Amino acid sequence: MKIAWSLLSGESRDVFQDRVGADDATWARGRGMVLAEALQNLLYYNMHSNPVIVRMAYHKISQLTVDQSDRDRG
Repeated sequence: MKIAWSLLSGESRDVFQDRVGADDATWARGRGMVLAEALQNLLYYNMHSNPVIVRMAYHKISQLTVDQSDRDRG
């Protein structure tokens, strides 16, 4: 599931969800796991100076935010 917010965006993420057959509850758990990992990476790697992982974490969080906004508009 992590690739949905790491590598995909917008409509391609919706197609991915449909193709893997993820129901809303599974999708929500995946979002939570990605958010938890991204936040952990920000906390750890900001202190230990790994800018690539920090940028990836910010990207995932931004994609999670966009994805949720789109779903709220529905």
